Amino acid sequence: PARNLIPSINLTLPYSSMAYIKGVDRSKIYNLSKVCLENTIEILSVLEEEYQQYHERMLTIGHLGEVLVQPRFPDKGNALRFDMSMKPTEYLANDLEQLRRMELILVGQDNKCREKK
Repeated sequence: PARNLIPSINLTLPYSSMAYIKGVDRSKIYNLSKVCLENTIEILSVLEEEYQQYHERMLTIGHLGEVLVQPRFPDKGNALRFDMSMKPTEYLANDLEQLRRMELILVGQDNKCREKK
């Protein structure tokens, strides 16, 4: 694969419906996906900072193969291409925003109100 990036199917929201998980409240599935994205952003933010200090250039999608053995990215279809010059955390922030936009559909208004209390 180009730049050692492997297209993969990510089995969390917003990439997949997670229909393989049965008997679990949708709000828990939503929260699991949200925490996964938030943690990934945090981990990659540290990698980006360290890479910047060491190499004096920013860590981009195109350079992920320099810090990860087999970097993967979510397969979003043939029509979408990743900009290799963008930071990984920028893509993840967009995915987290997409997940947040879907919250009412996935979790529902009642569960969202209960979580805020």
